[in-house]
Amino acid sequence: MIKQLSWHLSILAGIRAGGVGSNAAQATDCIMEHPMPRGLRSPLMPALLLLALLWPLPGWATPIGVSIALTNVLFDYDPVASNLSAEAAPIGGLPALPLLNNGHYKETAAGDFAVTANLPPLDQQNFWLISADFSIDGVHLFGGQQTYGPISVTEAIDDALGMLSPVVQRLIEAQAKLLLTQPQHSDFGLFDWSYIRDPADDLTGTFAFGSSLDLPMLVTGHSFIPLEFTFDLSLSASVVDAPEPDPVLIFAPALLGLVALRWRAAHRVRNVAET
Repeated sequence: MIKQLSWHLSILAGIRAGGVGSNAAQATDCIMEHPMPRGLRSPLMPALLLLALLWPLPGWATPIGVSIALTNVLFDYDPVASNLSAEAAPIGGLPALPLLNNGHYKETAAGDFAVTANLPPLDQQNFWLISADFSIDGVHLFGGQQTYGPISVTEAIDDALGMLSPVVQRLIEAQAKLLLTQPQHSDFGLFDWSYIRDPADDLTGTFAFGSSLDLPMLVTGHSFIPLEFTFDLSLSASVVDAPEPDPVLIFAPALLGLVALRWRAAHRVRNVAET
């Protein structure tokens, strides 16, 4: 049950990491192990934020933060045959839940998910420790940590929505509501999903996704050869204390002032001696 509370903030984190402009939120620390691809951060995080904010939360206290983990995700891509299928695997005694247009997809992905979320007051500004990790076939590709803030959840939402046109905002909100209320859904094969929540912990479970669109072609302008791999993705953000200022920096103005006064005094004595 500890995993039951963290979905809202990994998103908030990613939005800040994606380079959303806000005078209220500035990077204060950076410990990135590898730079996170901007193309992944910017388009995905606003959508994830909307999904997270719509997710029903339990009412008991947990550490303040958000996380989402997609694990053991098998990704298949075949733009030529366009005959892929996938299903959310059985879990907790529940049967598998297939995609509604199986046999007609160019891309599919299926694996496990785990989400937690527990937000602070929406208007309260906080510093956030943001973590990300991504690997393919067990090989770590990028990840690391950054501290951002101070920023409130409300400010993060405004920034995220400000990146999008009103039409795109409404589309994302509509898809988010469908995702949270329909465990099996089809957009005419363009963007289909199915998922099963574990009866023992309804913020964990299995999922499948399929599309008849050639997504690499839409994103890069090129199709790829058919491929298959397994990936793991984790994103998280948690409230942290404000970074402690360096003691040297605290006393730096006084030290510089003292040095300046000593220099002026010595300079005047030398001028008097020369005259």
